[in-house]
Amino acid sequence: MEEISYFIQIQKGLVYITESVFLNSTVENNLAISNSYKIQFEMCLTLMIFNSTFQNIQSLLSPIEIAYSLSQENFTISNCKFFFLGAILSNGGALLLYEIQINIIQSNFLNNNAFKKGGAIYFECNLSLFFNIFQNNSADFSGGGDSFGKQ
Repeated sequence: MEEISYFIQIQKGLVYITESVFLNSTVENNLAISNSYKIQFEMCLTLMIFNSTFQNIQSLLSPIEIAYSLSQENFTISNCKFFFLGAILSNGGALLLYEIQINIIQSNFLNNNAFKKGGAIYFECNLSLFFNIFQNNSADFSGGGDSFGKQ
């Protein structure tokens, strides 16, 4: 099988994602296999993700990583769906969050899995959750089926 890199990495940007769908992918060592995604946002000034779906994405590390804000502004994820995501060797089955301030609002986290901690979300940041649904998320190693972290 031919390996095609669809690795998404955004650094020091203003990020707005709306009405988008990311689905059916597997990532190994940041090389995409079968139209795969590893999504990483680092040192962004603004991050807003609205009405988007992330489904059936498996990665060696967390499928979606958001880290190191360059502003004091809260990042926002709202009305999003995170279904059947997995961190095969790491923390954060759907989301891995470091050193940011983020609000997650009215989003659904269903059937996500992390090998280590945080079946749906692993965080070391200021995280605020409002009106979300967490169902059937698991962490294989230890600590927290839905979320695990430090604020």
